[in-house]
Amino acid sequence: MHVIEHDPESREAPRQPAARVEGLLEWAYRISIRLGFTKLLVGIVLAAIVIAVALAVPIWDYFYGVPADQVVVVTMTVALFTATPLGCFLVYVIMKEEATRQELFESNEILKNEREVQIDTLKELRVARDKARAANDAKTQFLANMSHELRTPLNAVIGFSEVIAKEIRGPAGNPEYVTYAEAINESGTHLLELINDILDVARIEVGGYKLNEEVVGVAAIAASSLRLIEPRARSAGLELRSEIEDDLPELRCDPRAVKQMLLNLLANAVTFTPPEGSITLAARRRPQGGLLVQVTDTGIGMSEEEIPYAMARFSQVEDSWAKEHQGVGLGLTLTNDLIRLHGGSLSISSKLDVGTTVSLIFPPERCGDFESARRGTTARAAR
Repeated sequence: MHVIEHDPESREAPRQPAARVEGLLEWAYRISIRLGFTKLLVGIVLAAIVIAVALAVPIWDYFYGVPADQVVVVTMTVALFTATPLGCFLVYVIMKEEATRQELFESNEILKNEREVQIDTLKELRVARDKARAANDAKTQFLANMSHELRTPLNAVIGFSEVIAKEIRGPAGNPEYVTYAEAINESGTHLLELINDILDVARIEVGGYKLNEEVVGVAAIAASSLRLIEPRARSAGLELRSEIEDDLPELRCDPRAVKQMLLNLLANAVTFTPPEGSITLAARRRPQGGLLVQVTDTGIGMSEEEIPYAMARFSQVEDSWAKEHQGVGLGLTLTNDLIRLHGGSLSISSKLDVGTTVSLIFPPERCGDFESARRGTTARAAR
């Protein structure tokens, strides 16, 4: 049994001339499109052929004495060989334009359908966005209300536990009761700090946090913050350093918010710095104007990938050291929100097992000799 093998090349061989003709037509089409005057070119060629046919008979008969019938044959032959490729080219152009028109029509239909889908998707996204905003507003309002309601009983717990711990009304009767009262006071104070942070974040989200601005000295706020954090740093075996430049400009700010920012950064530094480390609070003028306040520690540090996560609300970098400490992950977020309310910015530079530097930048318009400016404004108004 003989198997007849078909050679694909042998079947495609007859098609090669047709393919070459089609390639030639495509090349001519592209050239004509590139030139931009295809119709004019075709018109000129057709007109030339007609004129040649009309004039060929008398010219050949007059000058060369060639019979008219032979001239006609020659002329028609030349016209045939000239018109055939031109006619093929015209047919190809018509077919090409028709195919292009069909492709455009199909593309328009696809785009129309996609546009309708996008419109429907956009409507769904808007509905989802509105629902998310409503849910977020409800959550924020709930947090604000709950935080406010919890502060009152917590203040009572903290106050009475302090009375028992210090035995203000008399001996507790059992030393263990004093220890219990101190633990209750410490836990209540920590819980109140968390609630205050949540309340502040909720207020900022709904636009209800208003700055009570004053003109103050940064050095005094920095010294007060260091005094408050010093007991925690000492018990953790850490060294506190102060690098506050002399003659710093006054700062127009909310003193409570600035102090809260510094305490948040210092508390984070204490939390994530191993014993025998150091924490430095620095403040100086910026060459381009404004004020730079930095908290630098020699703690566990973070990688570049972990910094955005640490800045997110209610998040903490997953680390065995971090898991040993309490917190809800609002310190950096709240500090970032507060510095933005002052028109400034927060930046973090950190390296694993080396340490972290958090920078607060106050804009130039919040720093300067405001007293002189007020006196000048008053004098101009009087004149």
